Amino acid sequence: MKTWLTSAALALGVLSAAVWGESTQAVDKLSEKLSDLTSLEGTFTQSLRDESDSELERSSGTFVVQKPGRFYWRTTDPYPQTLVSNGETVWLYDPDLMQVTVRQMSDDMQRTPALLLSDSAARIADAYHVNQPEDNRFVLTPKESDPLFESLTLVFAAQRVAQIQLLDSLGQTTVFTFSATKINKPVSEDLFEFDIPDDVDILIE
Repeated sequence: MKTWLTSAALALGVLSAAVWGESTQAVDKLSEKLSDLTSLEGTFTQSLRDESDSELERSSGTFVVQKPGRFYWRTTDPYPQTLVSNGETVWLYDPDLMQVTVRQMSDDMQRTPALLLSDSAARIADAYHVNQPEDNRFVLTPKESDPLFESLTLVFAAQRVAQIQLLDSLGQTTVFTFSATKINKPVSEDLFEFDIPDDVDILIE
């Protein structure tokens, strides 16, 4: 499940030298962009690229994230999978395998892309060094050794998160590109509770 989270959800791009470097200014500007965000929904494409920028995998789907820590992440192409969390429990549903994996939210899962979108800037700053090489680009590097990724880049367009880039320890980059996004729309809390279908295998991790 961790592998799927790393490659699919949560949570891209080689680090460039920061113009401003890590500073209170960079954290404050990131906070400005995230502070008014209570929910975000839209469509996504996910592309896994190797060191030469050749595409290895591509998937797409829809997502909804809501502070604090709730998300609904549904991959529709090439294979259906649904990842849901109410902030405490995480469900991964694979209809092709007729299987649901259930686990509690852990520290490493707090660093997946979906959770970063639904987290506060203050908590992000506690866990990451924040640099701002460009006005609408923020580079986050974990303050502690992180098996999920080496660096994470948030790219904004028109004050909205447009892309997340994750660079892993193998030199591969996973790029999440968001489109048709809507912010701060009312979202039913029921969306973040998963009703396990009948006749599926349940794995508890």
